[in-house]
Parts: sequence; structure tokens; C-alpha cells
Amino acid sequence: MAEEMFTASRQIKTLTYVMNKEERIDGKMVRQESFVKLQRQPFQVYAKQLFPNEGLEILYKEGDRTALINPSGFPWFNVRLEPISPRMTKDQHHTILDSGFDCFLDVLESLFEKYDSELDRMVQVAGNEIVNGQDCWILEFNNPNFAFIQYIPETSIMLMDLVSQRKINREMIQRKNEGLDSSSKLKAGEPLTIPNDYSPRMILSIDKLNKTPMRIRVYDQEGLYQNYEFKDVQIDPQFAFNEFEPSYVEYDF
Repeated sequence: MAEEMFTASRQIKTLTYVMNKEERIDGKMVRQESFVKLQRQPFQVYAKQLFPNEGLEILYKEGDRTALINPSGFPWFNVRLEPISPRMTKDQHHTILDSGFDCFLDVLESLFEKYDSELDRMVQVAGNEIVNGQDCWILEFNNPNFAFIQYIPETSIMLMDLVSQRKINREMIQRKNEGLDSSSKLKAGEPLTIPNDYSPRMILSIDKLNKTPMRIRVYDQEGLYQNYEFKDVQIDPQFAFNEFEPSYVEYDF
């Protein structure tokens, strides 16, 4: 089942969906809902927030240093920010660059490879459920090996590069190490505390028809940590030639 999900999701060229996101921020689950358009090659993404900041728009195209943002409120004009800048990642577990399914597929594939000999006891199909009208399998991944460890960089490395290389969670690192943000550069020889894996438990609801995730629930050692639910998923829609341009008729940049 997991392999079918990996294969089906990797074959997607374009995608639209509405994502209801809940992430634990400062001890509280914070909800956000957005409509997203995504093209994988070259990577281009448009997101419009539906809640709580209705009308906020973000547009990013691969190769650009910055994302274009319409705040739909004060300061009442478009701004450009780097996708991994602290201003864009504040109160967010992920960046606009993680839109779509690829981020979590990368995490799962790396975990499946790392724990290949232990998967029989770590992964199980836990039944079925309906998510936004879609009949889904429930796939559970329980990781008894999860732990926080001491990490000492051998050379200087950007925090975001460490997160990408090890497929771990930036917010967990920032929570365990004061003074870090998404733009931090880690100095060689200076120890910090990091998770050895992304999380101790993940539960995915996989659409039986399209073999794509409809809900992803992530747990840390305190309980539910992240909950991502997808609805109105359209796979491989045809986009207009200028759909990822600020001047596109449906946008308010």
C-alpha cells in the first residue's frame, strides 16, 4: 500500500486542493485553511488562505529568490520574502516549498529505507475510514526508535539544510534549542539537540482510488502534533499558461 502511494503521488504533475492544517504552536493547536495550486516541474505554487487570514495570497516560482505575498490587509501592499525567512516561517512548521505531498513522502520513504528490517512491526494497516467523502485505508507508522539526540556539526551548516538532509522537523529543533530560527547557521563543533527521526508516530489516511494521502496525523511524545487534511483534491488539472503569474485574472496581487 505504501509503495502504491509513493508511486501514484510521484506521478502527479499538477495538483489543486484545500488543506485544513492544525499544528501545535506554543502548546496550542493552531488551525489554518488554504486553497493551493501546485505544479511540480518546474516547481510553482500559489496559495490563498481561507482561514484565519482570509484573502492572503502567496505565489512562488522555482528559481525565484523570493515569494510574492499579498497580505490582504496591513501593510496594504504586496511584499516579497524569502520562503525560508523567519517572517514567513513564524508560527509555521513547514514552508511554502513543502506544499503538496512530496515533503511527507520523502520523510516516509527515508524512514522505510532506514528501518527496512523492522517494518513488519512498525507499519500496519489499521482499518478504513471516510475522509471528505473518500474511502481510505488507515496506515500507521509507529517508531519506537524515536529519540532526541545530541548533534555536533562537523562543519558549519544551515539549519534548513540539516532538516532537509535528515528529514526531521525544524520546529522540534527550535523548541529544544533556544535562539534558533529558520535562517540560523549552525557552527561547527557547537552541540545542539535534534530528533533522530521526524516523529514517533504517523497515521495516514490513503485514498483507495487515487492512492494519495487524504489525512496525515503526526504525533510527538506529548500527543497530536500536526494534522493535515486534504479535500477537493484535483489531480493533474490543466493550468492556463499564465496561471502562476501575478497578473492572472483570479489573483489580487
